[in-house]
Amino acid sequence: MIELGTIEEPAPDDPQFMTIEPDWKAYFAEFERAHGGSPVLYAKTFLYRDGYRYSCTDYAGPEYRPPDNPVLVRKLCETYWRIRAKRVTAELNMTRSLLDNLREQQAQRSVPLQCKVIKLSDEGVKTSATTTVDWRLIELKIMALEGDLLQAQQGIAQHTENADG
Repeated sequence: MIELGTIEEPAPDDPQFMTIEPDWKAYFAEFERAHGGSPVLYAKTFLYRDGYRYSCTDYAGPEYRPPDNPVLVRKLCETYWRIRAKRVTAELNMTRSLLDNLREQQAQRSVPLQCKVIKLSDEGVKTSATTTVDWRLIELKIMALEGDLLQAQQGIAQHTENADG
């Protein structure tokens, strides 16, 4: 018997008190893993390297399968790699410019430059810390971007070759 003023906790596995609902953010993360991650914006959707597309405004979708026509899939995949190459090239140029500018500024200073590093957690929370410029970290980012650009160029070549037969 329950006494007045007390609340009885239901058992955690009691189906009477269970609700099940889709976790669309988790679904979207799985979708990204399954389709190669690193989407590009295309026709108001995220486009993935395998030709799949997904809403860029709602975790619940919709998602779009690649077309049935192999020629259209090839063109869509080539478009993905061309957009990706353009985006990576822009980021690579910006990062190289940043590194050059910081080096020029450091050459005129008597102590190490300080910079604010802003990080975004998986939960979307920004944190910042001031630290000495980490030259190696910037160089590693440039190397990673160079690898991404090479991958994009190979993707373009692969899908262009497929068009030629």
